[in-house]
Amino acid sequence: MSNFDDELPTFGDYQDDERQGDGLVRLQWRQGDPKANTGGYFFLSMKNVPEGFTPTSDVWQTHEEYFENTRTRDQGWKAVALPMMVICARGQVFVRPPDGSKQGKIWLDRWDSSRDCAQHVDVLLIADGLQELGPVCWSTNSTTVAFAIIAGADPKRNPNGGILHRIREDVLGAADRVSKAFQNRKAKKLYWLFWITIASQTDAKGKPIFTPTAGKDVTLPAPVLPTTIDTKWLSAAYVGKEMAEYGESMRGLFDEWRLTKFTNDVQPAAEKPTAATNGRNVAQPIEAEEALPF
Repeated sequence: MSNFDDELPTFGDYQDDERQGDGLVRLQWRQGDPKANTGGYFFLSMKNVPEGFTPTSDVWQTHEEYFENTRTRDQGWKAVALPMMVICARGQVFVRPPDGSKQGKIWLDRWDSSRDCAQHVDVLLIADGLQELGPVCWSTNSTTVAFAIIAGADPKRNPNGGILHRIREDVLGAADRVSKAFQNRKAKKLYWLFWITIASQTDAKGKPIFTPTAGKDVTLPAPVLPTTIDTKWLSAAYVGKEMAEYGESMRGLFDEWRLTKFTNDVQPAAEKPTAATNGRNVAQPIEAEEALPF
């Protein structure tokens, strides 16, 4: 493994090709159990991976997940603490369909306080044990989980900020401060340069924190970081030059994916709906990057 302060490739404008995220393997963040006092965890369904695939890291354990809304069970794997290389993220507001309705989400350009809005977020990442799958997508429709990922620091609600904010400020910022060769990681949002473990928030005693919401109390994901991020920690967490270059290439490949938003339009007649869209929720490019909160 090379030093995290190696001179890196030039990070400039990104070009994309036809692959824009269709068919990405999806991960879910599942809530902990207040009665058992257990924290949240990542779940990967066996249905979402190629036949015969098995995670190569022991952070993943075989698991049967129960989905209360549908009263169904699903076989797969769970990870209570997952090291990952974050590539990029995207998010969009939607209106929740009425309970019991078969209507799909109604996608919006911005939050509308007069409607029952929620926040969707997709995080493109390389996950420990899933490297064989390439980039995978951590996807959530939970507003509380979404803002645990993308929110900036807020003195009242979340003084530490969300996951992306903490990687930028705490990790990339620390790397810039101690670096001699390269000092633009934070400004360029080079999230993928370090393995960051994401796990359920815990208190000072290591017990899971249950955050109150309008519904059930939830366990939110957070980065596992030391009190002081120094050169020794950065060197141990650095992904290595080869993986850093791979992360850079994936960031370029999925740039248009990152800048897409969903609309409620039917796909144009000149094109046949694909299996991924079925003519609904067709992705359209965002005109300005400033529209994104990250």
